[in-house]
Amino acid sequence: MIDQLLQAYHDSPTSGHLGINKTWNKIRDRYFWPGMFKKIKHYVLSCTKCKQFKIDRTKPRGKLQPIEPPTGVLELMGLDFVGPVPQSSNGNKYILVCTDYLSRYAITQATSNCTAETAARFLVEKVILQYSVPKQLLTDRGTHFMSNVFEAIASRCGIHHITATTYHPECNGVTERFNATLVDSIGTYVNQQQSDWDDYLPYATFAYNTSKQSTLQMEPFKLMYGRDPILPFDTPSHITKLSSVNDYYDQLVRFLQQAKSSAWYNIKQQQNVYKRIYDTGRQDLSPLKPGQLVFLKQMMVKNLRKFSPKYYGPFRVIRQLGRLNYEVKHINDGHIEKVHVSRIRIII
Repeated sequence: MIDQLLQAYHDSPTSGHLGINKTWNKIRDRYFWPGMFKKIKHYVLSCTKCKQFKIDRTKPRGKLQPIEPPTGVLELMGLDFVGPVPQSSNGNKYILVCTDYLSRYAITQATSNCTAETAARFLVEKVILQYSVPKQLLTDRGTHFMSNVFEAIASRCGIHHITATTYHPECNGVTERFNATLVDSIGTYVNQQQSDWDDYLPYATFAYNTSKQSTLQMEPFKLMYGRDPILPFDTPSHITKLSSVNDYYDQLVRFLQQAKSSAWYNIKQQQNVYKRIYDTGRQDLSPLKPGQLVFLKQMMVKNLRKFSPKYYGPFRVIRQLGRLNYEVKHINDGHIEKVHVSRIRIII
């Protein structure tokens, strides 16, 4: 009897799959039984249709877990493709970006595609051969970075390749923030057809690298090279005279040690501030058990039709990956995904 009432006053077209309070108010005006609200709440929260089609109005689960800032340059770098953007006159549609996580120094290149071969060539020619081998490289799980070609190059060069979940850009936040700054900067110079953006790419990158970053309180260029950048329109300054090469080396080492320590401290302080803001109103998701059923949040929302479900699945939890990520498997087609907890909606 109770199950039929719940179906009628929640599931039927005249009831509209509305929320807990609306369903409870409709039923309590007409019926009563002990523990009624608890039963209605459990029924509504267990409704798979509601879980698939309704947006979760609360903040996504999972408190921020900042990446520990490195203590030196080239210890941790982030690599990412920006695009596709409007095709340039030179046939370029993407921007490859590599950002150092301590100095915030950025290396960029315009490309015509986003293949693994292009990413691997950029890593070797523009990063390794010009700056040396980074110890760790953080990327998303795009096919260009997960391919055998790219993995082989990284492994052969002794790079520890770390991957972040595709739809959780906070994991690769340094690169993502630079990408936004870069696009905004280039946008102020391009022609009406936006076909000359790659002409301005090196200038925008230079402008960023030679500008003081609020987090570091110094320029990325200065932390990377150990000296102030000289801009094309600067007035000539006096030449510093040193008695020997060793004097210059000792001075450079002292400066870089102090600069790296200061940068690390400033990054750590900024991370703590951002974490407090990010975590406000959020809860950690209780650990999921293998075999538990969940839905995943649709991320390409702008491409969804108006009445499409906001969540898809169901998926079965395979295992936990670290504190905030899970490997899940679709129960119908066997498709496996690695996802951040912010995309997970539990099926009770």
